[in-house]
Amino acid sequence: MSSHLKCLPDSLENLVVSTGNSPKVDPSFSDDRDSNVKRDISELEKRIAAIDLSVSSTQRSLEVIYRHKTDLDSHLSKSRNGFPKFSFLRRTRSFLDFIGWRPHSTNFQNKLTSASAPAAIDNEITQTEDTLQRLIGERQTLTFDLVNRKGELISRHEKLPVELWARIFLLCLPDEEFITPDPRQAPLLLCQVCSQWRNVATSTPFLWNALAIRSSWRKRIWKSSLDTWLNRSSNALLYLDISAAVDREISGADHHLFQSIIATSDRWEHLRLNIANPLLRSMMKSDMPQLQTLEIYTTEYITNLHLSPVQVPRLKVISFLTKTVYLHAHFLPWRQLTHLDSRCWLNISQHAAIISKCPNLRSYSMSLVNMALDPMWDFETREIFHPRIEVLKIMLFVDTFTDPTKDIQLFHLPNLSEFALVIADENPFYGILGWPKAEILSLIQRSSCSLKKLHFRGISMSQNDILNLQRLLHLPHFVQVHDPSITFFA
Repeated sequence: MSSHLKCLPDSLENLVVSTGNSPKVDPSFSDDRDSNVKRDISELEKRIAAIDLSVSSTQRSLEVIYRHKTDLDSHLSKSRNGFPKFSFLRRTRSFLDFIGWRPHSTNFQNKLTSASAPAAIDNEITQTEDTLQRLIGERQTLTFDLVNRKGELISRHEKLPVELWARIFLLCLPDEEFITPDPRQAPLLLCQVCSQWRNVATSTPFLWNALAIRSSWRKRIWKSSLDTWLNRSSNALLYLDISAAVDREISGADHHLFQSIIATSDRWEHLRLNIANPLLRSMMKSDMPQLQTLEIYTTEYITNLHLSPVQVPRLKVISFLTKTVYLHAHFLPWRQLTHLDSRCWLNISQHAAIISKCPNLRSYSMSLVNMALDPMWDFETREIFHPRIEVLKIMLFVDTFTDPTKDIQLFHLPNLSEFALVIADENPFYGILGWPKAEILSLIQRSSCSLKKLHFRGISMSQNDILNLQRLLHLPHFVQVHDPSITFFA
């Protein structure tokens, strides 16, 4: 899971920004609505059942009428051929009695002749068919209403809460620490499905609090798009990866974009920056009360960067990920740092000076080069002691076979649990240098630490070396070998 999702609130209710479209619902009011819907469903079912009886009765009557009409037509045909007429009149009266047509006037009986009877039956057929069609139409309407009411009742019980939808949407985000806007991926994709999804997505700040901003934005995304994204993040803490080519002139569009970004400095929690020196210094002048992690990987040489504890009271992690950022040449809140990573090549005395400034340091990644030491540094009597460092990673550049890893013997780290020694890829001794048995054993014995993980890269180790190291360090048998890397796990 991306780091910006780890800070999600435990309560689902805090995931979604409260809006006018998402009112709180009184449970008792919801129960009353359910009861009303159930009553409506029961009444509709009764009315449909009654209509079904009427339709069935009307259909039977219509069948009888059709049958008598057939008989009538047959008798009329026979009467024209000389058959007596009284039998036809008798059958017609019997038919009218059956369907309930009993005229109150004796004149009607007198007028009931062989000529008027067919017209009366046709009229009755028309009226019965109209009644049947009306009943069928009414039943269809009631059935439609019944389906809707049942659907409403089901949806009320099975409809997911908005907060749960928000949690599901968060799981749809790309598996990246910083999200590059893409209409084919969440969160922008979620806004294109339907209005309900769009409302949920735009009201969920944690869908919008991580953003990768590139200089190519100038070509396809205007400042308003950036403002919209940042506004949707509401008050959520921000994770921003900002990269702009440092070898080109800063445009007005860049300044406008950075003004929008700087306006949110009170919500920055994690910054990763690859920007020109003027823009970097402009950003670092802001107060950043929530900033905890700062990563800089610009290719420009940066010196005299000033960050005071008042500006960044919560800053714990600093990473300078390129060789052009000299760690020792900046004014940083050293005492509050817990994790420090530098890719700039420094000698052991320079690293020792940095470590001494950081009493709360727990993890230190250093790039160490064998070069002339500080004249004030007494290699034979000095040691690098730190009671809290748990993780030490050394990127080593060596230019001689003479004690290339001697500097490791200077460390005294009683809380050390993870140690990594990596030979730089560009080093001519990569994959050739043997593992520093004496130095590693000296470090562990001097520190009296419980090592849980030991990692080597670019160091030549035979199978016997691996077995001997396990035996000497009392590490468990789990060893992971991915040439040219070897990792021992406790």
